Amino acid sequence: MMKKVLLAAWITAVMLNAAACSTEPESNAEPAGVPSANPAADQNFPDHFPDPPKKYPSETAAQNGEVVYNRSRLANLDKWDRFLNNLKNKKEDHIRLVGYTKEGDAILDELNFNGTRIKYTHDSTRDMFGSGIKETTFCRDLNIKAEESMDDGLVYVLNNCESEEIGSSFSFYAASDDKK
Repeated sequence: MMKKVLLAAWITAVMLNAAACSTEPESNAEPAGVPSANPAADQNFPDHFPDPPKKYPSETAAQNGEVVYNRSRLANLDKWDRFLNNLKNKKEDHIRLVGYTKEGDAILDELNFNGTRIKYTHDSTRDMFGSGIKETTFCRDLNIKAEESMDDGLVYVLNNCESEEIGSSFSFYAASDDKK
């Protein structure tokens, strides 16, 4: 079982690393700290996430209660399950997932659900070889991507996003003993 969890974490890290390794910034990307093009929509999404330090070790992220996944560690997966349950019940919730590149740089994915929409922020500003930008979009759905899911877990992706380009950078593999 531990090998499966580590494999799942490694696969997810590789997928996020590939998505973050683009050398060109997205054409519709906003620099870090710039509000979205729809400021009125942001008012329905309070900022739940303090800005972590530039160097953000997995141990610190896990202690802060964030879902952590890299080649050797998977922490706080129960928070992911809680988020999915709240999403299903249309209850407001938020979660930060922290993945790591092979160099150990943190890549942050924040999902903030207001009961109807998901505000998704992908932050690669800590990735030495990534795009170095923080991008935000608003999405309607978080779905299981059946063609990438495996017997021991599910791949979750965002759909119906204002910016499909930004929304498509999110993919999370959650190992599970039984599919939900």
